[in-house]
Amino acid sequence: MASSFIPRVASRITVVTKNLFKKTKEQRKDDKQFSGKLKILLWTLGDTYDRDAEMPSEKRGEPWGI
Repeated sequence: MASSFIPRVASRITVVTKNLFKKTKEQRKDDKQFSGKLKILLWTLGDTYDRDAEMPSEKRGEPWGI
């Protein structure tokens, strides 16, 4: 009984693991696009924060024009 149970469990674990790591080309492309957009957003926010710190207090928070 135990001898047939172990291979079935091992087979099921293998299938589940493969499904977890399997991604379609579209999913990988979406991940790359999202990652790129997030990096641009973070760079923009960081750049705005740095420039705001250098400005006189009455002009802080105003758009700089990109």
